[in-house]
This record gives sequence, C-alpha cells and structure tokens, in this order.
Amino acid sequence: MAVRKRAMEDMGVNTAQKQGREYELIRSARKSLALQVKEDGRVVVRAPLRIAERRIETFAADHWDWVEKQRQRLSRQRENARRITEEERQEGIRKAKEIIPRRAACFAARMGVSYGRITIRAVSYTHLTLPTIRLV
Repeated sequence: MAVRKRAMEDMGVNTAQKQGREYELIRSARKSLALQVKEDGRVVVRAPLRIAERRIETFAADHWDWVEKQRQRLSRQRENARRITEEERQEGIRKAKEIIPRRAACFAARMGVSYGRITIRAVSYTHLTLPTIRLV
C-alpha cells in the first residue's frame, strides 16, 4: 500500500483532509483549479503543479457548500433510481433489434456508406443497465 501511495504522490495524486473536508488532490500541468464530485460522493480537486497548498485549501473551503449540494443531489438520484426488471430489459433488447437495423440502413443509404454488422450489448452501471450499440 505504501508503494502505491508513493507512486500516486509521484504522479501528483494524494489525499488531503482539512477541517473535516476530505478530497483527492490531483496536480497536473493545468492552469486552473477544479472541483469534481464523483458518483460515489468522493471529491476530487484538480490543481496546477505549482500552486500553493493554502490556495487549494481555500478554494475547496470556499466551494464546499456546492460540494454538499452535489452530494445531496447524487443521493436523491440514487434513492429515486429505478432498476429495470429482466422482462423490461428483454423487451428493450427486442425493440432495439427491431428498430436499430432499419434506422442504420436508412441513414447508411442517405450518407452513401455501408456497415458490416450491428452488435447490441448490455453495459451495467452502478444503478442502471443501458445497451451499447456498435456499428462495425
């Protein structure tokens, strides 16, 4: 674990906790500061390589109300997320197999291009499953 943490620090990535605010700090060759709230509620601060730690802490503190609002919004989204049933998923796949090939053929003809095959796969996210479509 210590080796991984050291390697991450060498890349400009570390974890900071100031006044009860915990965030991942990523330093890179950029010119501005940025805050990001991940889907799991983790906070990431992106900062230029040569900016003072004090300035980063002030930036995070000044925008922490926004962070909390984003966390609340994400929490509400998770609570309101509806998992689709297997029956609904199968119906969606059936409709996709029916509609997408026709639409792809129509647009390919309009554009004067061709394609080999259409693949429809399910991709799982944390709270929903969406199909992905790949034209080969």
